[in-house]
Amino acid sequence: EVRLGIQWLLHDARCGDTLVFHFSGHGTQVPDENGDEEDGMDEAICTVDLDWYTNMGICDDELREKLFLACPEGVELVAFFDCCHSGTMSDMKAIRVADASQLQSRKNRYGSRGKAGANGDLGRYCPPPPRAEKRSAMIKTLHTSGALGRSLGMPPGRRRAEAVRRASAADNRIVCLSACRDDQTSKDDCFGGVRQGAFTWALHAALKGASVHCGLIWLVRRVQETLDEAGYPQMPQLAARLKAGESLEDYCFFASLQEAADAPGLGPGKAFPNEAEAR
Repeated sequence: EVRLGIQWLLHDARCGDTLVFHFSGHGTQVPDENGDEEDGMDEAICTVDLDWYTNMGICDDELREKLFLACPEGVELVAFFDCCHSGTMSDMKAIRVADASQLQSRKNRYGSRGKAGANGDLGRYCPPPPRAEKRSAMIKTLHTSGALGRSLGMPPGRRRAEAVRRASAADNRIVCLSACRDDQTSKDDCFGGVRQGAFTWALHAALKGASVHCGLIWLVRRVQETLDEAGYPQMPQLAARLKAGESLEDYCFFASLQEAADAPGLGPGKAFPNEAEAR
C-alpha cells in the first residue's frame, strides 16, 4: 500500500534524517480537477486497486501534499519515479540537464517524442478507459476557458503557486528524479533475465559506477547517456529544491546519504508494517 508506505517513511522523521522513496510501476494522466495544471491533466502513479472511477491512483497533487510538503523541517528527501508521465510528479519545476548536443542527437534519432528501438520493450503507461478520457476532455475545455478556476474561486495556477511558496519557505532538501518527461512514456524491458524499468536499470548502473563525490547533474546525465546508448528515447528529469547557497553542480547527494548512514546511533532501520502485504 503506497499511502501506508509514505506514512511509514515520514513517521518519526527528524532533522538530519535522509529519506528515500522509490516507485517503479505504471503511470498515467488523469483529469486535473483543481485547475493547477496548464495542460488540464494531473500526473499519477497507478496502484493495484486503480479502477478509474472511485480510485484514480495517487496523483501529483496528493504526492506534493502528503510526501514532499509533509517532510519535517531539516529532513532530506530523495524520490525516484520509474513510470510514464513522471516528469513533474513532485509538482516542482523540472530542471533540464541535457546539453544542446544531446537534445539535438535525440531529436534526430527519435523525433520529438519517438518510440524506442526494436528491443521488445514495453511502455509503463496505463491508458484510461473511454469514459475517463471524455471526462478529461471536458475538464480541459473548462480549464482552457477559465471556468474551472472560477468555479473553484481561484484563477488557474493559483493553487500550485501557493504550494511553491510553501515549499520555498521550508528549510530542507527535496530531490526528485523521474524516468521521463510528462509527455513521454517510460520503457520496461528484460535486463539480464529480469524484467524491470529501463530507468531503474540505468539508474542502478550509474550508481554502481559512481563515487561518493558525484553530483546530481552527473547522475542524471549518466542515466540519460545509458538509456540513449541502449536505444530508449525517454529523457530523465530532475527536480530539486536545495538549501540557500547550494547549487546542483556542487551538491553530492551520495555523500549526504553516506553521512546519514554513518550517523551515530543509527540502527539497522525499522521494518515496514505488514511487509509481506506491502510487496
